[in-house]
Amino acid sequence: MTIKKVLPVLCALALLAGACGGGSNEADGGEDTSEQVAEASTNDQETDEEPAEDQSTTTAADEPSDDATAETQPLDIGGPPLAAGAYTTELMGTPLTLDLDREWVVPVGDPGAMVFVDPETETDTAETILVTRMNSMAGAADADVEPKGPTMSGPSNDLGAWVEALEEVVAVGPEESEISGYSTMSYDVSLDPDGTRSIPGGCGPTPEDRCLFVGGTGSQTVAFFIVRTTEVYRMWMIDQGDEDPILVTAIASEDNVAWLDDRAEAFVAGMTIGEVAPHPVALPEGDVWEAGFSSVVPAGDVFVPALGGLNMTLPYETFVFQDNNCLTVDSDTPAEDAPFHPSVSITLASLLGFGPTMVSVDSVEDVIAIAREGETFEPNGETITVFGVELEGYDMRGIAEGPPAPEESISCSPADGSGSNAHFYPGPNATVYMGPYEGGVLMVTAEAFTEEDLPAAEQLLDQLLPTLALAG
Repeated sequence: MTIKKVLPVLCALALLAGACGGGSNEADGGEDTSEQVAEASTNDQETDEEPAEDQSTTTAADEPSDDATAETQPLDIGGPPLAAGAYTTELMGTPLTLDLDREWVVPVGDPGAMVFVDPETETDTAETILVTRMNSMAGAADADVEPKGPTMSGPSNDLGAWVEALEEVVAVGPEESEISGYSTMSYDVSLDPDGTRSIPGGCGPTPEDRCLFVGGTGSQTVAFFIVRTTEVYRMWMIDQGDEDPILVTAIASEDNVAWLDDRAEAFVAGMTIGEVAPHPVALPEGDVWEAGFSSVVPAGDVFVPALGGLNMTLPYETFVFQDNNCLTVDSDTPAEDAPFHPSVSITLASLLGFGPTMVSVDSVEDVIAIAREGETFEPNGETITVFGVELEGYDMRGIAEGPPAPEESISCSPADGSGSNAHFYPGPNATVYMGPYEGGVLMVTAEAFTEEDLPAAEQLLDQLLPTLALAG
């Protein structure tokens, strides 16, 4: 699957491609820039929970904390760097006050996850803090595979179980403490550089990096996130009783461990936690794919909200990834020596790149221009009709050096740039059908990692095509 997920800690990644800015989702008084994120498959899920009453200056005992600041303001997401001061947010469900001792950039924030970037970051991918409300942790069986649903297999409230389940996680701890009156367990974490397991598709920013999943949050922009080689982590799991915990994850480059002791510790020391409230994202009781979650979907007629609402008939049970303007359906044919299955993708390409550098897609030529050295788009003379639009066929072949950067790929965001942290890039072996469509270019792609696997993707496309219809 060549959907490239953005990791909130990663500002330049491939499978986990990142960015820094852009977007216009209103969230907690600011803008959601769906970029610079730590592995995420995104979902258009909704929550049935009403926002909790602001208790951001109270402790677990509902008494004012010595750390609480009298004058606070709403946390601004996606705007200019935040100056030192006190900010409130209910994006974690449980209200928080963050008394920042210095300037921070907050490029991402929606229910369940927030990303804080050090403006003086040492690298493109580290010196970042994630604040997440966990709905699950990775277990031994799913740490190094793509999630097949909205949660992972481990309990949300057991950081120690995650550490013990993954042999390649090197951890120091636990250290027990309190944050704003709540019991807290913390670990220092890294990945064994001599290990072999990794998420399929690469972890960036270099081909040598490896990564494993940590867990799920239910958020739209940071649904899942990772740890990887070349970085070190300090994790604080803050107990929320019978409700899902808050996890604070500080990420530093491996040669800048002092940043954890200095700026990350100061950030955590400035947290005031209000009265416990439920997770802000409620998982649906029915079919999760109909709520916008990527998941395994049974054979037969299905509806997904991607691309504004789409009906199709699946020939067999398979994994369906969806994220705003992107949809990918996996073939049931096992890939041969490849990091992802042959698949079919349907993409409305309206934006290229990420953040403030995103540019609109106005023509098929704009898409063809993303091909890198070593890759080609060649017209093949074939056409198909999808949603009443005739699409021209192209063969994309070749492998460029290294994974595509976000600016070289198609954002899954709607035309306004909001609501997604994923990117699409066809191939490396693909048959791509393209044509002008509302707000950009419609792409229907049969793709595989090797040319030998491509016929399985093309067979799936032949099965899906007659069943594709826009909902409503």
